[in-house]
Amino acid sequence: MKVAQAERDRRTEISRKYPELHGAETTARRSCLAAQQRAAAEQSRAHQPAAYQPPSQSRRGPSMGGPR
Repeated sequence: MKVAQAERDRRTEISRKYPELHGAETTARRSCLAAQQRAAAEQSRAHQPAAYQPPSQSRRGPSMGGPR
């Protein structure tokens, strides 16, 4: 808990002293997070089973034993 609070305090101090640096870091972090979320979504879609496709009606069933 103390580490997280110290990190927040440090980021707040940096944002006050160096607003351009803070803005660039924030933009980069958002971009990275968005890319990770897109990759996770694509991976999730790749693992989903394909939608059910019923057999086509043009195929006939088994032969009933006609002439060979």
